[in-house]
Amino acid sequence: MGGVSTFATLSLRNLLIGQLGLPALTFPFQVVTWMWLLAAYNSAYFPVNGNVIAPSMKTAITEVSGFTTVSYNATECALAVFRNISEVVFLSNGITGGVILLGLLISSPWACFCAVIASILSLLTALGFGAAADSVHMGMWGFNAVLTGIALGHVFWRRGVASMLMCVWGSVLSTIAYSAIASLLGPVGLPTLTFPFTGISWLLLLSRTSIPGLHPITIAPSKVMTAASQQQQQAPSTAEQLIELPTSSPAETPGTGSPTFTSPADAIIVSEQTGGARGHVVWWT
Repeated sequence: MGGVSTFATLSLRNLLIGQLGLPALTFPFQVVTWMWLLAAYNSAYFPVNGNVIAPSMKTAITEVSGFTTVSYNATECALAVFRNISEVVFLSNGITGGVILLGLLISSPWACFCAVIASILSLLTALGFGAAADSVHMGMWGFNAVLTGIALGHVFWRRGVASMLMCVWGSVLSTIAYSAIASLLGPVGLPTLTFPFTGISWLLLLSRTSIPGLHPITIAPSKVMTAASQQQQQAPSTAEQLIELPTSSPAETPGTGSPTFTSPADAIIVSEQTGGARGHVVWWT
C-alpha cells in the first residue's frame, strides 16, 4: 500500500496544486488507509483490530435526565499536552511527546511554540466540549490540532499576528472537526486519522487572499534565478538545483528587481542535468 500512496500523492498533488493552489498534506495517506481498512473487513487474512476500530451506530437521545459533568484527572490532563503531540506518530506517551517537542525546539523554536499552543488549545476545547476523559487523556483530541497549528502558524505563512491567529483558530476548529468526523466515520468503522487537520487547513488556506496580514513563505530573492538568467549561464556539468519561474510572472520585490512567490505553485525546483530536466513544487507538497 506504500506504493499506492506514492501514486496517490503524485495524482492528488497535481490536482490540488494545479487547480486550487492547495498542498496535498496527508490526504493521500488518509485515502489509502481508509481504502485498505474497508477492504480488510472482507478479508480472512487481514483482520481489523476491533479494539481500535469498532463499527458503532449512533442512537438519538430521546430523553435528557439532567446536566451531567465529566471528571478529568489533572495529572493526566497535563500529560495530555504532550500526548497530543506524540499521537502525531500514533503513540500515546508523554515522554515521546516531550522528545518531539525538543526536536522541534532545536529545529525551530517558533514551530515548537505553535505546537504547544495548539496542544493546550485543543485540550481546553475538548474539556469545554465534555469529551470522554479517556480519549482526552490519551491525546486523541489533540494531534490534529497540533499539526494544524504548526502548518498555519509556521509552515505556510510568515510569522506575525495574522498567522498566529490562524494557528489559534485552526487548532480550535480541528478539535471540533475531530469530534464531527469521528461521529461521521464511526458507524462504518473508519478512524478519523489526520483528516480534520487536512480539511481545516484547506479551509483556512483557501481564505488566505481575503485575510489581511498573511504573507506566504517566499524564497529569498538572492537565491532566485530567472529563466532568462539561466539561459545566459553555461549548462552545469553535474546535477544542480536551480529555481525556475512559472509561465505567469510573479510580483517583483520592490527595489531589487527580483521576483517573489505568492502562491504554492509559483516556485519550482528544477534538477537540471545534461540531456534533461525535471521539477516539483517546493514546500507545498
